Amino acid sequence: MGIRKRIFIGFISLAMVLFFAGAIAMSELGRLRGTVHNIVETSTRSTEYAKLMLNALQEQNSAILRMMFSGGDMDGSSQQYLKGVEDFNSVLLEATETVGNRVELDAIYSANDAFRKVIEEHIASVNENNDPQWFLNMYMKAYYDLDTAIKDYMTAPQNSIAVRTVLLEENVYRTITPSILTLLVAFLIVLMFYYFLDLYFLRPVLKINKEVRSHLDFGTKFNVKIEGSGEISNLRDNIQQLIERVNTKKG
Repeated sequence: MGIRKRIFIGFISLAMVLFFAGAIAMSELGRLRGTVHNIVETSTRSTEYAKLMLNALQEQNSAILRMMFSGGDMDGSSQQYLKGVEDFNSVLLEATETVGNRVELDAIYSANDAFRKVIEEHIASVNENNDPQWFLNMYMKAYYDLDTAIKDYMTAPQNSIAVRTVLLEENVYRTITPSILTLLVAFLIVLMFYYFLDLYFLRPVLKINKEVRSHLDFGTKFNVKIEGSGEISNLRDNIQQLIERVNTKKG
């Protein structure tokens, strides 16, 4: 095999290795970007839904307070309460459909059912809504339980930051590894290039040049041994034939 073919095959091999490693790195970068995007999207989504649920819960709480202590427009307070319930249920349903897994929202569902039950039982059992003992002993507990469940849902992505950090580190390592392997393989290929070029090209050329210089200066016999066949071997043969023709003409 000639030098040109060896060099061509070497460069093709190096290009294939680089292409393969680049494709893997791009794939891992895409996966890493997807993981980061998912973490940010989950955190943002949870925060947004939690804010909307807290607003709806606060609207219900304001209506209950008005019913309990203001003595004002009961119809207006009832309408405000029902609107708060509707807004809350709407946001909770949207969050469930978006998440696709109700397990993450089970605590909110349970606390909301308990909160609604406390209010509905109170409304059904008494004619007067102004009941401080009910408000302090039952309502406030149910209210804060629901408020806490919503806030826990909002902070859940931040609480799992350690697990997510480990996941990101693994993805980063998987992204970097192909690049490191590519550098190692490229380094080995460069060493192989140098070895083969030195063995099949540089050494024979230097040997031929030395013998030609020695023949010109001292008239020594041109006799260079080169293993294998190829361009360098042909060059040696051509130089030898040229020297023989020159010597024949001189003779």
